[in-house]
Amino acid sequence: MSRNDVELKIDRDADGRLLGAGVQWGETRPSIEHMVIVLGVISFFVTGLGFIGLYAVGMNPLFTWGLFGLAFAIGVLVFMPGAPRGVYFRADGRMTTPWGIYYHPHISQIEGNHDHVVSIETRVQRSQSREANATPLFELIMLSGGGDLICVSRNTHEWVALKAAAQLTHALSTMRRERADAPSMEAWGTIS
Repeated sequence: MSRNDVELKIDRDADGRLLGAGVQWGETRPSIEHMVIVLGVISFFVTGLGFIGLYAVGMNPLFTWGLFGLAFAIGVLVFMPGAPRGVYFRADGRMTTPWGIYYHPHISQIEGNHDHVVSIETRVQRSQSREANATPLFELIMLSGGGDLICVSRNTHEWVALKAAAQLTHALSTMRRERADAPSMEAWGTIS
């Protein structure tokens, strides 16, 4: 999944009943991106030194290695996938997370029932680089009726966080609307 993709997923059974609704998106990887940017800057200067050396002594390996490093850095920055994240609301009330949540990447389910979720929001991360030209990163949070906060995702660009929050809200309202229209949950059978 790309760092800039957000996908709404809706699962239905053969009869058209909603089994689950959720969203997948990608998080940026700031530490890897910073290392690759440093590599790119170093490669740029090595290429420059190698280019100067081309006129002085002929073919210079610095120029070749600098170009390889620069091409690698640009390729990684453009094509590096984001860390996958996703939340799915199931018909039986479960909230599943195939890739975990930020602080607990190995859990596959958020405790509680999605009936208790009252808000899905984005906010600027509190702990991040304060450089003047740094792009602020956002986190995606869910709030329960009891005031509990679940940080589902961090290190996302603003547009990804806003789109994921809007689509998660849409998925949750779709799930609630279909559950309200269903005659009873027992009629749906077991969901796995």
